[in-house]
Amino acid sequence: MNIKKLNEHSKNTKSQAKALLQSTKLLDVLKKFGDVHIIGSYPLNIMYGPDIDIVVESKNTRKGSTDALQEIIEKRLFRKIEYGDFVKFPMDKRPKGYILVIKAVVEGVKWEIEVWFLKNASKQLNYNKLLKSKITEKNRIKFLEAKYLRDTSNTSKHALSSYEIYEQILGTIKTQ
Repeated sequence: MNIKKLNEHSKNTKSQAKALLQSTKLLDVLKKFGDVHIIGSYPLNIMYGPDIDIVVESKNTRKGSTDALQEIIEKRLFRKIEYGDFVKFPMDKRPKGYILVIKAVVEGVKWEIEVWFLKNASKQLNYNKLLKSKITEKNRIKFLEAKYLRDTSNTSKHALSSYEIYEQILGTIKTQ
């Protein structure tokens, strides 16, 4: 895919993401349960795939996550929601917290929103801040090209995450 088409695709994907967040008022719902931070490709302006990453910092992550889940269900905001407990059932490369994986369809495109409920999101926020400081237009295009290749080779984002792509392009970067 050429650079112009990659940029158009990224811009359209971000526009759809913004419309999805606005139409559902998801962020307003989540703000009731903690401090909300959108992380990942959306704020970094390197969106390719239809997914949004959100972290909710909460003192009581279990209660916050289950109350948020209940409110989202009652408001009938989304087609499908999955719930994960990575406190009782920890997993490598996953934070110790609770996750809502929300599925939606926008203009025929299947979207996934991951909402993590964490006691402390400083690791995720610092990593995002560090990434933002390292993004140039040249490596932004490299990120989009790599995401395009991942998508067209039918490699899942679980087999090759966006963060692994960033690390491959930028070299290993560490936060404090």
